[in-house]
Amino acid sequence: MNKFMKRGRPRTEPPEVRRRRILSAGRQVLKEKGYQEILLDDVARRAGIAKGTLYLYFKNKENLFAALFQDLVDDMESKLKKMGLEKLPAPAYLRHIVTEGLNFLDEHRDFIVQFSVKEPPFCGAETGHIMLKRFKEHIDFIAQIVKTGVREGSIKKCDIFTAALFLIALFRMFLMRKVLLGTSGPLKDSAGELMDLYLKGVGTK
Repeated sequence: MNKFMKRGRPRTEPPEVRRRRILSAGRQVLKEKGYQEILLDDVARRAGIAKGTLYLYFKNKENLFAALFQDLVDDMESKLKKMGLEKLPAPAYLRHIVTEGLNFLDEHRDFIVQFSVKEPPFCGAETGHIMLKRFKEHIDFIAQIVKTGVREGSIKKCDIFTAALFLIALFRMFLMRKVLLGTSGPLKDSAGELMDLYLKGVGTK
């Protein structure tokens, strides 16, 4: 028996359950080997399924990791929406986003670092396309909050796009600082520092 297969698993299982198991296996193998060294055989073995079964869900390695990246981003965005922060003043709203975003980076650092140290298309055109699309969507999301802050007078008039891009760049900077310096402690503890740097750079009234 494959050492990664769990005893007692039913012969048939819901497609979404199997899909989640494949994604989980893909992330584990990614952490161990890095994107360039992964073979789908490795993922199928870790998931305890035949390689042919894996192909029923994902056509190739790039398609698998594009789905994994998409799922992680969807999860983070879903958590933010459930928090119901829209009625907060813009700086307070951004502070919650920063805290949740840093916590997200910590929880998924093994995956995200793979796609932070290099630029697409090293991970394939499909994943690169999805990353670019979601990146633009996230910029628009932040830009709308900044725009609201300018309108309500809590944020000084500024270039909205640049202000949104600046906040996202700070996320990456704080992640890479932790990776490069090997600092301990959760990233979310740096939320105040990041927001202070951001608001001073953008300018508050």
